[in-house]
Amino acid sequence: MNRITIVAIILGMSGMIMLGCSGGNPSPLIPATQNPTVASSNASQGSTVLWGLWECSMEPGETEITIVPMRTANFTANVNNLLEGSPGNLMITDLDLTNYLTEGYLPCTVSLKHPLPGLDQFHGFDVRGVFLHNGQSMLNYDGLTYSGGPAAGANEAMLLNPDGYTRWFNYIEFNGVGLPVLKFHPGKLSTLPNPTAMLNPYKIFADNLGLYDDFRSFITGGTNANNRCIYRAGQLNSRRYELKFPMVGGVPELKFQYAVIASWEPGDPTLTGQPTIYDPFDFPSSANIDEPFFIHTNTEQSSLFNDGVSSGGAFIADIEVFDWQGGIVSENGVLNEIHSMIIEADFLPGGGSIYDQTALALIAQPSTENSSTFSVEIYGCSPANSGDTDFWVIVESAGMFGDSYDQGYPVVYPPNARRAAFLRGSVHVSDTGPSGLMVTAIDPDSVPFWSYVDDAIITGNDFVDGATVELRKSGETPVEAVNVNFINPSTIHCDFDLARVKSGKWDVVVINPGPVEGILEEGLTIEVWSEEKVIVEGSYRLPVMAERMSGPVILAAGRIDSTVQYMIFDPSESAQTGWAGPYLLASKSHNSIMNSLASDPTSDTLYFASNPQPYYRYQGG
Repeated sequence: MNRITIVAIILGMSGMIMLGCSGGNPSPLIPATQNPTVASSNASQGSTVLWGLWECSMEPGETEITIVPMRTANFTANVNNLLEGSPGNLMITDLDLTNYLTEGYLPCTVSLKHPLPGLDQFHGFDVRGVFLHNGQSMLNYDGLTYSGGPAAGANEAMLLNPDGYTRWFNYIEFNGVGLPVLKFHPGKLSTLPNPTAMLNPYKIFADNLGLYDDFRSFITGGTNANNRCIYRAGQLNSRRYELKFPMVGGVPELKFQYAVIASWEPGDPTLTGQPTIYDPFDFPSSANIDEPFFIHTNTEQSSLFNDGVSSGGAFIADIEVFDWQGGIVSENGVLNEIHSMIIEADFLPGGGSIYDQTALALIAQPSTENSSTFSVEIYGCSPANSGDTDFWVIVESAGMFGDSYDQGYPVVYPPNARRAAFLRGSVHVSDTGPSGLMVTAIDPDSVPFWSYVDDAIITGNDFVDGATVELRKSGETPVEAVNVNFINPSTIHCDFDLARVKSGKWDVVVINPGPVEGILEEGLTIEVWSEEKVIVEGSYRLPVMAERMSGPVILAAGRIDSTVQYMIFDPSESAQTGWAGPYLLASKSHNSIMNSLASDPTSDTLYFASNPQPYYRYQGG
């Protein structure tokens, strides 16, 4: 069945504008029948709709915000019969004016009323109240602009406590040609006709989500997630906004636009519960947004610093991505719903990092039924200042309609852009660098058994040119790094040859000339193979791999990805020269040393043993 999208601007009305489905109706906005019904003949590419768009302002000396529905002559002509409803669908109340006149800081309560009371078939999902304003700071990602960044202009306001940012319906990218109702329309009385920010902050509205509630606590608490962030028809919900307006001539200038975005698809009340009541799971998975619906980060383990002389450290974050289709709605798995994740910040090497699905799979761990957490570690950072500094997380959708903002209508939308969720986060940069020689991190911090680690990144402080690096473990011979490359006082690159090195946790040691040592205890883990198997005759294909070292051949019996027994055998001798094991046989994807036979595979006889008796022989080929 084709999907249907309601695309509407509800200007303080209790009526509903629907995309027409009857061939005989001259208006593309008004349904042919007076009863709201679901039209199933129009294909669409998404379910994101605009419930309302308003102009908000307050003159100096006033204590109430004036709210004006935004419309144009074209728009009014099409929906003139629907403009007689109550204007109270958007209310801004409880203004805290304590610091408004001196700082432009204004906490307030925004209340939304679902515009269709009694029409339960139009329950909304993932409702977002978006604060639209100017912005001239720019991301590298698609050149998107936002307010309050490093290049902020004098006339920029901010929402200080957003739940996220959205690209949907920004003026720059959605002010196109086509159906008048689908364009971005500044109102006739608008004093901010062209908000320039392309990414705009929002608060999430949902039934049972309280005025001051932390959204992550809400969505992971109790059975709240089972309601899919539903916003039932006729329901009134409120959220607390902390707004910061620009000071112009010593006076705050309160002018902004406010949009309400929702998601919807037609449902069937007979699917669950009582056949006459619309429950959350009476609506299809496409009733929720295609992109992730929330991103949460924890950066407490980061070690960024700028002491006025030097800067460095690592950006370490647990990034939790919530996605309905990856969770309880479609159960596709969150990772499968992500096309890529981008982290962008001025202090990151190269300005940021991009993780595709393959890279994300290596750092993913399950979190809740609707989320996965990705543990990100980025070294060699250079923050320009101490204090809190911004970073961005962009998660692109890999869902059914994730590859485009196109919704099937003849209007302008961002070309060649994937639907994405945006988070603007903050991480603390210490004003005190670590004292003395110190090793704070190594990347990677976990490596396969019997591997060669190429270009490991060691982060710390007070490194000097000429420093050496080694791995230490009690009772074991230290492993000296090779190709040690001093980058700067906080970064060293080096290689490790881990052939014949015991698995487990090893200390990472940087030794400055002197010598002076800095130690990261148990900083590097050499992995132990997960499967514990002892090879017995006839159990597995033999041999799998072997590698000629200096003289004798290291011989293995076993299958890829299993624990195996190795023997050291010198073909010039008539007997086994040594036995060591059990060791691990690594697959080609994990082990750069044992990729192929160094000896002649067509003439050499390779011996291997499983206990170590009996011996097995493999002749060439």
